[in-house]
Amino acid sequence: MKTKLLTIATMVALMLGTMTKVQAQAPCLPQMHGLIEHQSASCGITQMLALTTGWNWISLSIDTGNPIEMLQMLETALGDNAVQIQSFDDNTEFDGEEWFGGLDDTGISNAQMYMIEVVNDCTVELQGPAANPTNYQITIEPGQWNWIGFPSTVELGIANALSEFNPEEADQIQAGNIMTEFDGEEWFGDFETLVPGQGYMYYSNSDETKILVIQTGSKARRTYPNFGKINKQPIEIVPTR
Repeated sequence: MKTKLLTIATMVALMLGTMTKVQAQAPCLPQMHGLIEHQSASCGITQMLALTTGWNWISLSIDTGNPIEMLQMLETALGDNAVQIQSFDDNTEFDGEEWFGGLDDTGISNAQMYMIEVVNDCTVELQGPAANPTNYQITIEPGQWNWIGFPSTVELGIANALSEFNPEEADQIQAGNIMTEFDGEEWFGDFETLVPGQGYMYYSNSDETKILVIQTGSKARRTYPNFGKINKQPIEIVPTR
């Protein structure tokens, strides 16, 4: 019987092949649901938006890197259930066969909130790379209601999400028919937590334009022991191909 001897080069090649295979089979790691340094290139999320008949305030937790592609994905997922998608200054409408409007030329942004009018209760599923909230600069104009998105995959307390932002006394955040206000020291009102998928309006009492960047770092993890766990959110981590 002949014995086959492996050369050093062959052994190295086999070892590298095994290592590659193990890496490919490793479980998909989300970006710790907000922390980009832990993002795996093979990961994505499925975001589910539960919409009720009438107007819904929404924001996206996925980011394909292409605003028009994201709008087309949303339009396709809505099917015949929606008649209009409205941004702060533009819209697109569905005529029963196709979508048309100025929004189709610009697409949609993770930094903004959108209103969707649906004629039937429905659940919309969108799949793509998880957004990293710290990548988006949200412009807050003074003396008006700003339509702001919440591009996170987990709930965050307002104080922590806005930890690097300086609100003015009497600034307000609205989510549908509920509201919270800043009294100069802390936020108080009908809600204390920002929720993925929900869109918000921010009223600024400042005299100047400000930039808001949602924070998801160590401060949020220390304050919320369950930070990084997806439990109540309509978001599922899935491998993308």
